[in-house]
Amino acid sequence: EIGAHALENTVLTRADFGSKLELIGNSAFRQSRLTVVTMPANSNLMIIQDDAFFYNPLTSITFGDKLETIGQRAFYNTDLTRFMIPNTVTSIGQYALYQNTRMQEIRVPSNITLQSIFGGVPNSLNKVTVFSSGSTSLVEYFAQNTRVAQVVLEKEITSIEQSAFNNAQSLQKINLENITAIR
Repeated sequence: EIGAHALENTVLTRADFGSKLELIGNSAFRQSRLTVVTMPANSNLMIIQDDAFFYNPLTSITFGDKLETIGQRAFYNTDLTRFMIPNTVTSIGQYALYQNTRMQEIRVPSNITLQSIFGGVPNSLNKVTVFSSGSTSLVEYFAQNTRVAQVVLEKEITSIEQSAFNNAQSLQKINLENITAIR
């Protein structure tokens, strides 16, 4: 475990975690200078608490396959361009990726809206991959006009519901191979 505020406001630029770490506490690396965070594929990290990487110039982060929770504002105002959330994540706190104006691609669970994690979809975002988080439907997923051009629906997503892509005026490509209902 890395405790709350443990490495807050440091000049640390890189963090390479081992497989035994299970929790990164509140504000653990808040306002530091991290640009790269790595975790092994067999990482036991399950929880990233609120504000853990708040206001870091992160450009790269990888997750293991045990991560379950990403706290509120956990990655607030970073320089990430790609954010691949593993299938194991069941909870993402509000504004987890707020002020990530360089974000170009994200992979998210179907029960989490882009609005809730970004506080508004960044103009830089152009590709979204959606995976099932127990729900196989998308309802009002893009509740506002966005510049997202491509949406990839992983095979578990089988239906598109009311207003799922209403106002997605830049959407140019979406795969519908596994869709059995559009309502």
